[in-house]
Amino acid sequence: MNLKECFKKLRIWRKSAAGKVSLCLIVASLVLIIWGKFPQGVLSEKELANRNSIIFGVATNLIGIVITISFVQYFLDQQRNKDMQNEEAKKILRQDRIMQILIERYIAYYNQLTTPHDTIIGNSYFDSEQLNLSFDFPDLRGLYQCSLFLRDRPYTPVIVSFYEVELTLRDYCITILRDIDFRFFPEIREILLEFVRKSISLDVRNAVLAYIPRSIENQEVSEMIAKYIVDDTNNWVGRYHSGELNSNIMIPFVMLYDMLKSEGELISKYREEIKTVNIV
Repeated sequence: MNLKECFKKLRIWRKSAAGKVSLCLIVASLVLIIWGKFPQGVLSEKELANRNSIIFGVATNLIGIVITISFVQYFLDQQRNKDMQNEEAKKILRQDRIMQILIERYIAYYNQLTTPHDTIIGNSYFDSEQLNLSFDFPDLRGLYQCSLFLRDRPYTPVIVSFYEVELTLRDYCITILRDIDFRFFPEIREILLEFVRKSISLDVRNAVLAYIPRSIENQEVSEMIAKYIVDDTNNWVGRYHSGELNSNIMIPFVMLYDMLKSEGELISKYREEIKTVNIV
């Protein structure tokens, strides 16, 4: 604990009922001790010793009361903080029930988007437990291919379905941040806040989805984009981060790639951090 935190806790203690009573008793003790140092009137040595003994005894008792009150206040504060922490933990865990459902749905489309359809083995894209964080930019070449989930509308591109579940997850993160202060679990707040920040700052869905119905010289633009994505000789990601791409058609897709990488890592952190939320 640094000096700044000590002064902060001291100010809080001073404003509490126990702090105010304790300060009054401390002042009274000091007054008695100082008063005992100055003899009043003509007192014999014995009478003076008795008076000083009584004064110092009272002062000592007052200091003992101050210590007792401080300890009682400390334990009351600890219990209140414990109750507040448990209340916050209950709110987080209650919201997490919905959050986990949305995350599972997000991961299902995330894995399907980041895994080329021609490399999918069995039902691996249905895995909602393991995030595919090891994908590369060319692996996004199937983003305009139809979703493999039967629940989606026929011929719906997987990128369309992914953006829908991604937006739903983002909105729910905002709801949680509004409803809970995260006084005792600030790490979770920062993860959710960073997810929302990345989701908004790297949101290029309008640009990405705009190419679905378009064609140039009888060639679908989406097919042309897929060819550009799979051609890793262009080093789109590296050139974008070094500032070499200016008004290039591939910029939105690199930003999509960055968003997927960032959000995937944040979801992994959230799933680990939520395990630390317990009711004590």
